[in-house]
Amino acid sequence: MSGGRIVVYLLRRDLRTADNPLFHYLSRTGGKHGYTHLLPVYVLPPDQMELSGLVKDGETFPYSYSLSEVSRIWKCSPHRARFLAESVWDLKSKLEALGSGLIIPAGSFPDVLESIVQHYADHNDGPQVAAVWLTEGFLPEEVIEQQAMASFCEKVGVRFTPFRDHRWFIDKYVDPAAPL
Repeated sequence: MSGGRIVVYLLRRDLRTADNPLFHYLSRTGGKHGYTHLLPVYVLPPDQMELSGLVKDGETFPYSYSLSEVSRIWKCSPHRARFLAESVWDLKSKLEALGSGLIIPAGSFPDVLESIVQHYADHNDGPQVAAVWLTEGFLPEEVIEQQAMASFCEKVGVRFTPFRDHRWFIDKYVDPAAPL
């Protein structure tokens, strides 16, 4: 589809279709958001979980190992890794049932984003990345990643929009004095 506009949705902790703030926003706008394609992406972060096993034989792992700086133990336990893998796979299945899909690359958010934008830019006759959405992060590492992605998006003319997750709006819309 020539001239299409892609919005890349970078998922973080919001691995759900129900009560997801961005999917909710898209469903409420009825297609009037100005984008022709939604590209959901979940990035496997090498700084949070051990991914060196995903590298092909003979290749060098391009990231540092995900060890805690103080204790030198793995940041992600096998139980958390399994929970995360099951959650990502469940989200992928639900999105496929809705006629979409989920891209699951490994790497840093800025590197993956740059790769996606470059991929579509190399195909001039197809849709182009017009926007990047994600739920806003508040941890120092997330803020640094967001700043890097925002700078990259500004440089290449892509709109970058961090959304607040709905949990931060609960008190705004519910009167705490109202009976339950």
